[in-house]
Amino acid sequence: MEAEARQRLAFVSLEERIPKGKAITPVMVLTAESGERWQKVESDIDAVAGKRATFLKELHEKTRKFFVGSAGFGSGRGFSWPDHDVDVLYQTLGGNPAPDQEGQSAFFPLSPGDLLDPVPPGGEHFSLHFRALIGFLHPVGFGYVKDRQHVAGFEPHGFRTSPAFYDVKRQWKVDNILLVGIVMHEKPVVYLSDKLPSMELVRLGKTRGLDYFELAGLEALKKGEDLYIIGQDDTLRMLGALRATSQCLECHDAQKSDLLGAFSYTLRPKGM
Repeated sequence: MEAEARQRLAFVSLEERIPKGKAITPVMVLTAESGERWQKVESDIDAVAGKRATFLKELHEKTRKFFVGSAGFGSGRGFSWPDHDVDVLYQTLGGNPAPDQEGQSAFFPLSPGDLLDPVPPGGEHFSLHFRALIGFLHPVGFGYVKDRQHVAGFEPHGFRTSPAFYDVKRQWKVDNILLVGIVMHEKPVVYLSDKLPSMELVRLGKTRGLDYFELAGLEALKKGEDLYIIGQDDTLRMLGALRATSQCLECHDAQKSDLLGAFSYTLRPKGM
């Protein structure tokens, strides 16, 4: 079991897969509320990723006590690794295909002169965004990062399932999510896909430049905002920040709170 685990979860280098572009440092300090939100993201990532990363580290550095250590056991000693620990190590291997988008992306405003109807972000909007972030980051797939040349058990960021974005008390549902890329191109781009965002698909998908809404939203995110929202009729468009947390710094050239990307959302009323 130990040899099989080391073979299946061998160290690999991520150097060639890590984007070489620079993240965007906010021009203003994040508010206390924003700082608390991102601290919660870090805590959520640790809660999901920590146990598997610990097992992988122990596996490769051979620090886990695989044998009974008490004197006198003699031939009774043997490899012992609880089944639930094995499940933690292998639980995400193979992954799942990215789910389909729920609906079509909205595209407004069509010109800089179009009137925008700003929507102040509320608790529901933040909840939708940060649930989506955890689903995309896929923290259980972070694995164990010894250094960038030695990473065990890593799986690319991306949605494996359609997130449960709303419950019966919520007004809005996420119909469409597009990933805004910042560090892989000279200028920010939006990755187009009929699937929910995945870094595996990013390398194969089409791109477009940012539209007027996304350009305005990106400027707001640069100033330290987490969400930028506008509305038209019964549809909202929302741009949400994807900032570097402490876990991201193990691989990405960034500082905490730097902007690594964003999600461009289309929100429509639940039931539509």
